[in-house]
Amino acid sequence: MLHVLSYLEERDVDLEQSEFDAESAAINKVHDLTVLITPAHKRFLDQLDPAGHREEELAAHLEEMGLDFEESGMAGLDALTLLHDSISELRDNQVLLLHIGRGQMSAAGPRLARIMNVRVAVRPSFDP
Repeated sequence: MLHVLSYLEERDVDLEQSEFDAESAAINKVHDLTVLITPAHKRFLDQLDPAGHREEELAAHLEEMGLDFEESGMAGLDALTLLHDSISELRDNQVLLLHIGRGQMSAAGPRLARIMNVRVAVRPSFDP
């Protein structure tokens, strides 16, 4: 997921910036990368639509990042689908917490786990 976020940033989709930047920075001092995604990120839904991306482009980007495995492009599309669907379902009072840890890449695990250990949680938003 980390490298899918960098793929998106190269395409001017920055999911790491939000109105909760200070809270995100505080969390990231203690934990691995944690991104707080808000309903304001819905402006990127068109750019997150997996139909607008090619498996080969994602595979090439992931290969550049050192993740060269047979299903890397498909895993990238799966990550885009997860992001797109999760963000599209956010209500106005919710925040999507995307925690990206340094998990073990396991050939036996699901495709997304092979890219990174990712936890996604939707929580009611909090007052900064």
